[in-house]
Amino acid sequence: MPANSSLPNIVLSPSAIFRIRKLMREERFDVIHLHEPMTPATCVASLVWARCPIVATHHAAGELGWLGPGMHMWGFLMNRIDYRIAVSDQARISAEKFIPGHYDIIPNGVQIPATADARSEEHTSELQ
Repeated sequence: MPANSSLPNIVLSPSAIFRIRKLMREERFDVIHLHEPMTPATCVASLVWARCPIVATHHAAGELGWLGPGMHMWGFLMNRIDYRIAVSDQARISAEKFIPGHYDIIPNGVQIPATADARSEEHTSELQ
């Protein structure tokens, strides 16, 4: 399903909702981490049935036209989020338009040094 100029893996199967409900009833999670919490069906179902703290990470930036209709259908669930993360300031700005609140910026990935000597790694002897 195309979204925001990308092709994310979005689960739209109604059976996923019931599988999430069963999972949330059977497991005792300490925390649930949702990527793009407005995404159907897994994230929205998790927001409905989770009985633990919820952390949400927002990755998308730009217009996010799909969030408007989503907010009308299940936006009330966004109050269940305990901690909000955005991967960039642009993602924070985009998310805040629809889901106000405090966001900590935690970038994706790790920083790689401009130069690195691969021969200095411990595991290089195994490759020789």
